[in-house]
Amino acid sequence: MELNYKDSLSAVLANNRSEHIGMDVWDEFVLPYFYKKIDFNSSLPLRIEGGRGSGKTMLLRYLSYHSRFSEKRKNIPTRELEAIGIYLRADTQFLRQLQKRGIEEEKWHSVFSHYTNTCLLTEICNSLIKISKSSFHDGEEIKLDRLNLKSLKVYGDKFSGNAHELLEAFRAERKICELAVANPRLIDELLILPDSTLTDIIKEIIDETKIEKIKFKVYFDEYENLLKYQQLIINTRMKQSEPPIIFNIAAKLNGVPYSETTGSESLSYKHDYTIENLDYHLSENYFECFAAEILFLRLSKSDQTYLKIFENIKLNSVSDLDKRLEESYKERLLKNARFLLPGKSHEELAEEIFSEPKLFKKLKGEIEAGLKIKSSNIKADQLIDKNNKKASIVISSLLFRKKLSPEEILENFELLKIGGANKFSGSTSWTQNFFIGSYLKLLRSFKTESTFYAGFEVYVHLSNGNMRHFLELCRTAFSNFSIKSEENISLDYRAQHISAMQTSEILFREISSFMPYGKMLKTFCGRIGEIFGLFQERNSQ
Repeated sequence: MELNYKDSLSAVLANNRSEHIGMDVWDEFVLPYFYKKIDFNSSLPLRIEGGRGSGKTMLLRYLSYHSRFSEKRKNIPTRELEAIGIYLRADTQFLRQLQKRGIEEEKWHSVFSHYTNTCLLTEICNSLIKISKSSFHDGEEIKLDRLNLKSLKVYGDKFSGNAHELLEAFRAERKICELAVANPRLIDELLILPDSTLTDIIKEIIDETKIEKIKFKVYFDEYENLLKYQQLIINTRMKQSEPPIIFNIAAKLNGVPYSETTGSESLSYKHDYTIENLDYHLSENYFECFAAEILFLRLSKSDQTYLKIFENIKLNSVSDLDKRLEESYKERLLKNARFLLPGKSHEELAEEIFSEPKLFKKLKGEIEAGLKIKSSNIKADQLIDKNNKKASIVISSLLFRKKLSPEEILENFELLKIGGANKFSGSTSWTQNFFIGSYLKLLRSFKTESTFYAGFEVYVHLSNGNMRHFLELCRTAFSNFSIKSEENISLDYRAQHISAMQTSEILFREISSFMPYGKMLKTFCGRIGEIFGLFQERNSQ
């Protein structure tokens, strides 16, 4: 059944994990603004760190041959052969079987290395086939799949032939390994392929093609899910990395607890590898623009009119990164984002209190209660002014402060009205410092009727550099809003606000699934929320 327009927009935002997109992400990838700061062609191994939603997997798939030599990409420069990316992801369920069960640990070490080698040899052959189908600059053809490779024939006749024949041989070898792991009595029958098979076949490719700059870069994703001995084996490969094959890893922050190798040496930061933290890079200046670009690119899959925002700009191109830094482009981009997800200024939030009878009644009641506690003869109406709504709302908190008298507050309020020096707008900045707290205090019994959590900038701040959270906020908002016209869509304030609360609740419940400490972490977050709630409920703010 075909989705209607609103549901189709929500659906394209639902695929907020790279696993839902596939290996070839060329058309889906938005080059992060920090991309040029990292030398992905370096021969020094790289450790990429980042939490959920930081874009690790998407970045690694963009760097892999699936995307770099995509059929969707035209005029590919031959320099791409200098960094042929191979993406491997730790299959936790399978790799955790490679231990105990009556088999000595040293044997499992060999099986893991063998399995990794068969996976890498399979990917190398697959990359040769992919490259052979690619559209290179000036129509150049590089038919690597036709090479007759014989360097591994010593391990058996089946390991000789062109890329297509070798691909099937290595796939079969991997399946034989998987069968042996499922049936440990077969492990002794495995022909263990040594690590040298990787360099042997790559060097043969270089010799046959005379392209000396060919280099493979392995990116091992979800490294933190490996068993300790498996991590040490990968550490060893990083330690020993040199052209034509370089090993890199990607893990969550603090997901690399061991620096040891299988030998007597340990990995040494900067000497053996470099570290790039994606969370840190995303927290820099351009996350707002980056989020808007990903949002509109996703929406364009359903409505191509959004592509006009990126006119003459390729979001996946390194050469177009400078264009995206131009002020005119950023202004156009953010203007569209703010129109799509409009938010309210502090003045407009204050207007809500004054325009809604029950909220205005609440404001007046709070002020009267504060005056009563201080036994003041000042009337509530003297501390409410429609021309100074924000200050009036702040007064509902100031009256409960022990060191402030109603007379002092009234004096400064009168000075504010006539433009004199006062503590509301002066260096003390009562209005600036206490407006939001006072506003939320008045709204605590009417949370669903507020529009506080509405607006593109608000969603950016709520997501705190996490793209997955940002897209989930947007997806929920598109699910909740009522569409009136398919042209010039602008989401309702209230729908955005409710969507933010719903998404927050969903993400909070998800914390318990973060193994192994999810339940404790959820309890901790709940306690933080309770403490914040207690402070928020203080009348004095």
